[in-house]
Amino acid sequence: MTNNELRKYYADLLIIQYRGKPKARGMIEAIVDQVIMNQLPEKLENAFDLETAVGKQLDILGSRLGVTRNVFLRNGDPITLNDDDFRTYVKLQAARMTLRSSLYDIQTLLIDFFGDEIQVYDNQDMTIDYYIFGQSQTLVDVAIKQDMLPRPMGVRIREIYNLPTNRIYGFQDYNNQDFPVIGFNDYENFDDDTVWIDYDMVEIL
Repeated sequence: MTNNELRKYYADLLIIQYRGKPKARGMIEAIVDQVIMNQLPEKLENAFDLETAVGKQLDILGSRLGVTRNVFLRNGDPITLNDDDFRTYVKLQAARMTLRSSLYDIQTLLIDFFGDEIQVYDNQDMTIDYYIFGQSQTLVDVAIKQDMLPRPMGVRIREIYNLPTNRIYGFQDYNNQDFPVIGFNDYENFDDDTVWIDYDMVEIL
């Protein structure tokens, strides 16, 4: 509601004897003006809504979670995230702080933030591997550099595979049926674009 609509709403609540009295309505409207303060409290609350905050307000929200938009890429180059990327970065930090540590929870978080661009693999030895498919976007690169990829407490990220495509030659087993690999060709489904993983694609941490 606008300021005028709020003034009228509360002035109309006067009992019938005073509703038509200009002085009575004026007094109520003056009180309403002081209470709503030009709707400043609501404007302040909206300014710090994570979905709509921009600029300094977004920086303040990030600082409450210990993150800043001035970060580094994996090659060491400094970068300043724009509002959209930084908003997602802040959400990722908030999600990590409340994340449960099961593999399912980690996979769900990755899908929510990165779609099918990142996959996680549990090595069953207190280490996990990450597979980054396609050309790494800025936010993915920053997440890796800032150690933002989620992992359970006490579990180490062993290797990160930077892969040009998710069409990787390999096999699935009963424990990892959702991993995106391409098997042998046959006459009906012939594909010569599959990629072998090599050492140049692996980043050992």
